Amino acid sequence: MRERMRAAGVGEDRALLQPASVANAYWALHQQTSDAWIFETEIRPSVEPW
Repeated sequence: MRERMRAAGVGEDRALLQPASVANAYWALHQQTSDAWIFETEIRPSVEPW
C-alpha cells in the first residue's frame, strides 16, 4: 500500500488513517448519548476526493 501511494505521489502522512484517530472516532461513537444517537459514522482521510 505504501509503495502504491508513493508511486501515485500521495503523502502517506495524510492519506493513511492513524490508529489513534480511528480509536478516537470509535470512542466518541461509544460515548454518545441516547437522546442524540448517531446511526452511522464514516471515517475517511482528508485527502480523499469527494
